[in-house]
Amino acid sequence: MTEEQIIGLIITGVIVLLTGAMGVVMLTGKGAFLIAGFNTMHKEKQAKYNKEKLSKFMGLVLLAVTLCTAGMTLGFVFEIKALWIAGSVLLGAVIIFAIIFANAKAFKKNELQKKDEINGEENME
Repeated sequence: MTEEQIIGLIITGVIVLLTGAMGVVMLTGKGAFLIAGFNTMHKEKQAKYNKEKLSKFMGLVLLAVTLCTAGMTLGFVFEIKALWIAGSVLLGAVIIFAIIFANAKAFKKNELQKKDEINGEENME
């Protein structure tokens, strides 16, 4: 391996480890603060979304991105063109799927969930 390949492997290795770690944190359902734009929303707008479901979904997306990135890196370093291409195509597919699915109504709370939260807050008082 050349020096450039080793440096590239180290840099992408760090990126893979970081995205994998963030994916695991988000899979716990407590990583909504890591979702870009969600944390800056007004509290009223945030309350319309199921944070736990959204966080778990984004955790799965991050783990998929981690695997794609790892595959692309290995394909590049070991000069396996098919692995690099497969990782790139899968990464694009994961990103497109995540954008479409995350913007769907799948993570919005329905009226029953909102009422349960309100009733739960009233019972706590």
